[in-house]
Amino acid sequence: MNYYCTHSDINYLAKGIALYNSIAALDPNFKLFYLCTDDSTYTTLCKLGLPSLAPISLANLEQQNKELSLARNNPASQYGNSYSQFCWTLTPYFINWLLRNEIPRKGELLYCDADLYFYHPPQLIFDACAIFSVGIHTHQFESYNPDTNNVGEFNVGCVFFRNDIDGAIISDHWKNWLLNPKNKYYEKYGTCGDQKYLDLFIPLFGAKNVCVFDRDTDILHGAPWNFTRYHFDNNNRVHKFGEASKPLVFNHFSHFVINNDGTWRSDDHGEWNQDGKPIEQYCSAIGNYYQNYASELQKALNLINQY
Repeated sequence: MNYYCTHSDINYLAKGIALYNSIAALDPNFKLFYLCTDDSTYTTLCKLGLPSLAPISLANLEQQNKELSLARNNPASQYGNSYSQFCWTLTPYFINWLLRNEIPRKGELLYCDADLYFYHPPQLIFDACAIFSVGIHTHQFESYNPDTNNVGEFNVGCVFFRNDIDGAIISDHWKNWLLNPKNKYYEKYGTCGDQKYLDLFIPLFGAKNVCVFDRDTDILHGAPWNFTRYHFDNNNRVHKFGEASKPLVFNHFSHFVINNDGTWRSDDHGEWNQDGKPIEQYCSAIGNYYQNYASELQKALNLINQY
């Protein structure tokens, strides 16, 4: 069985259900642990009773783990307020909690941001990380300078952990860095919540333990910050100029907003605009991905609205 996890509040629940549907369509034997960061999300998911999805209440998790509750008081980082910082803390904390309490020894866990959507079987990522304890992926930036880029080389949207000794050690460190904003790496690596800490994984724990699955294997992924680098082939495959075609395993629909009337916009901040235009207007292929995602979110909203 493949294990997955994500978290969201009610505002992201439609995205979380779309993520679930994309996994369910591509993985015949899985379990998704869903950390519900408000009561509405937990109540709705319990009523929906989606197969292979296990809702977990954040309120209950905080009652059992006081260190997590205290993290609500941690200061904001450069890229977010104190609530954002707490939500970023939830990712490494929830992964660590699952490894300790739910995932069997040597079991494999794939964390996914709720606004991911899969087009090829996530098994490709599990396979890529088969001999590693941790798997991470880059942003696919054109270039990266750690001294000037505060968001990090790696994106936290999809992270793999094996429940072995090295996986547990790395998970413990990542969780503890987020719980303690006075840690010795905070000034340089705490600039974007949990994310830039991923830059430390290979230097501190070794390349033998950490797979960069979009650099070491034939896997690519999309996001508004890298979509314009790709040429789009058939069957959800892409390539960069002069390189072979690779599967676009998932896309990260960061900042996507869908309105109650079904209208949508790709970016509620204007951050990903290209030449003054929204990212989905860059080319028809990108526009199709966004339109299809909007349709999936509308299906999820229709399901939620039944409750």
